[in-house]
Amino acid sequence: MKKNLPDYYKINGDDSMKFIVGIVEANHLSAEEGIYLFNTLKYLVRFNNKNGIGDLLKATDYLNRLTEVYASGEKEKNAN
Repeated sequence: MKKNLPDYYKINGDDSMKFIVGIVEANHLSAEEGIYLFNTLKYLVRFNNKNGIGDLLKATDYLNRLTEVYASGEKEKNAN
């Protein structure tokens, strides 16, 4: 089934959602962390072509949530 991908989810004509999923998978995150990272990247990819500052604020919210997981000690990883 071919999906109708809106232009704001394309980078140079490519499906940015597949790229973002690959980033999340490569980071071996929990479901919660994966959701936060995925949404951070999704809103950053589309902000200039969809909701502008609203999308930047959403990206910031999800990044803050991901940061809180690490800052609270729930997740400790070395940045390699």
